[in-house]
Amino acid sequence: MEERNYTIRDISRLAKVSRGTVDRVIHKRGKVSPEAIEKVTKVLKEINYKPNLLARSLKSHKHNRIAAIIPHYQEDSYWQKCVNGIKKGEEEFKAFGGTINYYTYDKTKADYEQAFDKVLKDKPDAVLVAPIYYRESLPLFRKLEDLDIPYVLINTPIENANYKSFIGQDYWKSGRVAAQLMDLLLPGKGDVLIIHVEEDFENSTHLHRKEEGFRSYFTEKNKNRTIHTFTLHGEPPDFSPLQDAIASARGMFITTSKASVLRRYVENEAIRIVGYDLTPENIEFLKNGKIDMLIHQNPHQQAYDGISFLSELLLYKKEPEYRKLLPIDIVTSENVDCYL
Repeated sequence: MEERNYTIRDISRLAKVSRGTVDRVIHKRGKVSPEAIEKVTKVLKEINYKPNLLARSLKSHKHNRIAAIIPHYQEDSYWQKCVNGIKKGEEEFKAFGGTINYYTYDKTKADYEQAFDKVLKDKPDAVLVAPIYYRESLPLFRKLEDLDIPYVLINTPIENANYKSFIGQDYWKSGRVAAQLMDLLLPGKGDVLIIHVEEDFENSTHLHRKEEGFRSYFTEKNKNRTIHTFTLHGEPPDFSPLQDAIASARGMFITTSKASVLRRYVENEAIRIVGYDLTPENIEFLKNGKIDMLIHQNPHQQAYDGISFLSELLLYKKEPEYRKLLPIDIVTSENVDCYL
């Protein structure tokens, strides 16, 4: 292997074990399976590991604290997947004396700001944020910057903010992919509805980007396609704005994880549906053919990478990628089991 300084994360990737396992093998502490010891030892020999090089990056195992600001997840399977990713990163972070504190909020601006205020009062070493509200986020991010607290964003990029990294998809390209899928599903003409199920759509920049990408595709590729946009509010959503449009629609693009909610409302099963996210409800409708295709945003990977980036920054002073764009995975009834 090439001659360079390897971090514990590098070694864990090469050995295909956790960073905590690598730490325990190197320092001969804690319980480790013989198989894991063999994997790590093999990699250490291959890279010609020198103990003093890694010791410099570990320093004194300072107790670092990461705050995770996310929407309430108990009844939302999308955000539950996000929390599972955080917990996976947390297990590795704990091996180095780190802790993660969770600050959850209802999907209201007031509750979001309240959760953020608690974080600012606690002054963690770093923050992972799943922001929803653009306008409210900017002044809160400025406060983190004033306190010199690094932060990473997942799910929603916020422009004009000095975050260390954004992890998610290119939502403009994601919208274009959805448009191409819809064009393949609906040859010829036919009305398509873009449906946002979101209380504060004007403040949700990632949904705007999805719509812009979707429309740009048809502007370039198929100008005969008529597209109408609807934003639904309420829990459950108020479907009344859709009543007239549904009669002439041939396809629906749902920009959030609520494709199954729309499928239940729309009785005409000939209407083709492209949506987002592998929630249990969406998977059920995908498998029985009532949803045609889903775009997988991988909240688990977003959250895990976010915690990994911040832990490496705190432990090794390693700067993360400024933007880590995840693949735009297209999921159908034929390949959905590969993602479960």
